[in-house]
Amino acid sequence: MTDTNQKDRYRVEVDGVTCTVAFLPDGRVQVDDTVLSLDVVEDTTPGHFSFLIDRESRLLAIEPGDEPNRYRVNAGGYDFELHVLSERESFLHDYLRAAGVGKKEGRVKATMPGLIRKILVKPGDSVEAGQGVLIMEAMKMENEIRSPIPGRVLNLEVDEGEAVEKGAGLFEVETS
Repeated sequence: MTDTNQKDRYRVEVDGVTCTVAFLPDGRVQVDDTVLSLDVVEDTTPGHFSFLIDRESRLLAIEPGDEPNRYRVNAGGYDFELHVLSERESFLHDYLRAAGVGKKEGRVKATMPGLIRKILVKPGDSVEAGQGVLIMEAMKMENEIRSPIPGRVLNLEVDEGEAVEKGAGLFEVETS
């Protein structure tokens, strides 16, 4: 990768795919190993931008997400979720994860919209890591949503038959 200032390099995750983006001193942008010309103009509508990437025009609507460093982007009728970290934030994030900080997260959110078909446990029940807690139907498939950690079910945030949106809280498990 071309050498850039640390403040001009970012780790960007787009719907689960991660790449490194660096803004070069000459005005170009490097995405992983590909260098592209880039020109960005803000539209008159707030949050709307015109991107000219290697002479190809793209219109994007960008709005902040529900959490820091997260954004919702609409491009050409498609919606994407971005998670953007500076190189320093990325290093700290990886360091803390490697040290075990944040790995024991017991709060589970819906990764896509769906319908809660069946709840397999009740608050207060003990569960093992990987044990099924509920069944959610999404995209015409039933998915068993499992506990990420061993512990005790603190609360269920949904009921059977309830429709949930992406990002909605489903349940929380307290480490035992």
